[in-house]
Amino acid sequence: ELSIMKKKILVADDEESIRWVLGKCLEKAGFEVQYAENGTQAIESASTGGFSSVILDITMPDMTGFDVLNELRNRHIDPPVIIITAQNTVKNAIDAMKQGAYDYLAKPFDLDEVRITVQRAIESYENAKKLEFLKQEPGETDSLHDIVGKSQAMLNIYKMIGRVAERDITVLIIGESGTGKELVTKAIHSNSTRRDEKLVSVNIAAIPKDLLES
Repeated sequence: ELSIMKKKILVADDEESIRWVLGKCLEKAGFEVQYAENGTQAIESASTGGFSSVILDITMPDMTGFDVLNELRNRHIDPPVIIITAQNTVKNAIDAMKQGAYDYLAKPFDLDEVRITVQRAIESYENAKKLEFLKQEPGETDSLHDIVGKSQAMLNIYKMIGRVAERDITVLIIGESGTGKELVTKAIHSNSTRRDEKLVSVNIAAIPKDLLES
């Protein structure tokens, strides 16, 4: 079981009420919490080291949470970053994942979800360190190919697209006919390092069984 005692979390948000709520939630869960009111403070604090996770609001007075995240990565400051925002858009969700955030939470958020997400982020980070796992560089978000929807289920799909698009792995997409498997395939391709290459579609159902087996 993950031990969370004395693990330090940085919360960066320009809204005092959000900092207070998140701080109380995380302190109750056993974390030590430090705060930043803007992006500059967040970078300065994170640069001192020792943080197990960083929570960043996207919209802050001096720079965006994405700018802070990029600067932290440029400085090789790599604790897991959780992006939070009141601007719950598909683009923000995918950009967060593609730029290397561990997760993306939309305001108003459930505090239990925040706590669990932070715990999982730390556990994943510590396991990755043990395996000497190196994160890949983020890419630019391109196209969602007409995928629509802002429900939690759809946000989870957008997050997954962002996670797998930059990785050199085989992806199996399962779903009933008409559920959008091809749209997801195109979105992954358009956001991948192979975006400039042709996406080849093969209709397996149209290939004779004997030919397929050969």
